[in-house]
Amino acid sequence: MHPRNPHLYFFSPTGGTQRVAGLFAENLNAADACTDITVHAEAKTFSADDCLLVFFPVYGGRVPGPCLARMRALRGTDTPAVLVAVFGNRAVDDALLEMRNTLTPQGASHPVIKPRSHA
Repeated sequence: MHPRNPHLYFFSPTGGTQRVAGLFAENLNAADACTDITVHAEAKTFSADDCLLVFFPVYGGRVPGPCLARMRALRGTDTPAVLVAVFGNRAVDDALLEMRNTLTPQGASHPVIKPRSHA
């Protein structure tokens, strides 16, 4: 299944999260839909016809503060959201919950993804 109007946003200080977002964009044929918010995020409003895919790193079980601040520039109107936490040797802890709690008041609809361990 491909979302109708995908918008991929990534925060990637080291480039790893950008690579993951790029793989998703390639698979969705949506390379032009990628937006880097590592340094700055433009205010943008999405509708229920859009689908927001948010890619972010997890450091010490948390979402970096600047990433959460940039997410607050985005607004939605019952916009579906998919959260993708990228992490290395450590558990994701509450990072998905932290991002969901940031996006829900912004108008995202059910922004949650169940983490799965591949260890």
